[in-house]
Amino acid sequence: MFHSKKLIPLLALVLVVGTAFVLSGCASCCGEAKSKPASTGGALRGVLGCDDCEKSSSPLHIEKEMPRQIVVGKPYTYTIKVSNESSCVLEDVVVNERVPEKYEMQTATPKLSNVAGRVATWDLGYLKAGETKVITITGIASDASATTACTTGDYTPVLCLSPEAISPSLKVAIEAPDQALICDTIPVKITVTNSGTGYAQGVVITQALPKGLTTTDGKTSVTINVGDLAGGASKAFSVNLKATETGSFANKASAEASNGLSAASGSVTTEVSQPVLKVNIAGPSKIFVTKNANYEVTAQNVGDAASANTVVSATIPSGMKFVSATNGGAADGGKVVWNIGTLEAGKSVKLGMTLNSVTGGTGESVARATGTCCQEAGARVQSDVQGIPAILLEVIDTEDPIQVGGTEKLYITVTNQGSAPDNDIVVKVKFEENLDYVAASGPTPGRSDDVKSVEFAPLASLGAGQKATWEVTAKAASEGDHRTTVVMTSDAISRPVQETEATRIY
Repeated sequence: MFHSKKLIPLLALVLVVGTAFVLSGCASCCGEAKSKPASTGGALRGVLGCDDCEKSSSPLHIEKEMPRQIVVGKPYTYTIKVSNESSCVLEDVVVNERVPEKYEMQTATPKLSNVAGRVATWDLGYLKAGETKVITITGIASDASATTACTTGDYTPVLCLSPEAISPSLKVAIEAPDQALICDTIPVKITVTNSGTGYAQGVVITQALPKGLTTTDGKTSVTINVGDLAGGASKAFSVNLKATETGSFANKASAEASNGLSAASGSVTTEVSQPVLKVNIAGPSKIFVTKNANYEVTAQNVGDAASANTVVSATIPSGMKFVSATNGGAADGGKVVWNIGTLEAGKSVKLGMTLNSVTGGTGESVARATGTCCQEAGARVQSDVQGIPAILLEVIDTEDPIQVGGTEKLYITVTNQGSAPDNDIVVKVKFEENLDYVAASGPTPGRSDDVKSVEFAPLASLGAGQKATWEVTAKAASEGDHRTTVVMTSDAISRPVQETEATRIY
């Protein structure tokens, strides 16, 4: 820094009775001090420092004022005002006051810095821009010639530059949910703040994602160009993440600025869980047509999170119809549906349905379980729906009682009351001594080796609900309580069926 001292020219005020003068001087622009009479209302006033020229030529401005008249031998007071007229600081400001020999300075405010002979010195030091300091002097003139006091000023001009001092400071905060499902989008909020003063320049946020977490577009890290961030300003950014597996994931972010600032957030942890459904269905492996069959469906959540909106269903096999269901299950088209709602982790529910077999065949019921954020679970059971023949044998006589020599007609009816055909149905008729076989007719021909019996050829098949009737004619041979015995066999029955009809002969 370059310093130069500028000496202010001498300012002298001379007391002249009856006339007032103003003395001003400026060495740089006025050439020499000039004087001119001026009336100042009972006082003498002088200016040192370009009262008549440009202020920029002399930043130090000294103004001196004393009484217009004084009394010899009596104390009088006068002032010296020292001002910094510039917009810069002045240093080493010194004011010198030279007084005549027959003048005695009694008091001075502020105190004198030095006295050398008849010259009093005030070292005022530092003057800020626009600042004024006042020196007050009281003294006595012992002679009329001792009225002239002369002032000089000195200073050091100073060039000062004050760059703005800034102190930017970065802070990073991160927010994320405590819990999430594996199918959820995980919202993360990152906020960067300049908590200091001045700009943090070229701020960049980075976030390295832990294994098992990515952005929704598959990236494993996040970079956000924030730009410049003013002091006290904050900017928030949202990042959407997704989990590729369950577990505990810690997230944190950091920020750096091009002017050397850096900051890191704390860590926030998100627990990612998943409901996992399993389903099983059990039912009879064999069902007979027209009969009811009971099925049990079990749904279980083996995951570590609740399964919301859980729905379990089981298809109704072809050839079967819905009868009833437990737990509020209802038929919906070709399946039975249970709306379970929320199935907590580790919990299970048992569901039942009753179906009726309408037609034979192989039937399969498929159970399914679905829930929010769950993969569909499935299971199946197969049941063979079989028909079963049920043969009813009936024998009636048309004439009872009858006389000896009379003719008796017997009707033998075979009915399949079951749900499946029966095959190779064979009917045999036996008479006691009171009746003799005469003739027979029906769906198959009869063969008789003697008068006491007749056997019909096998009926190849008798469908479910069908009937077959044979007619047998016999003649009453003798009186008595007669019994006609009919025996039937078929593929479906392992033991012969026997029916006896009583006829009274007189």
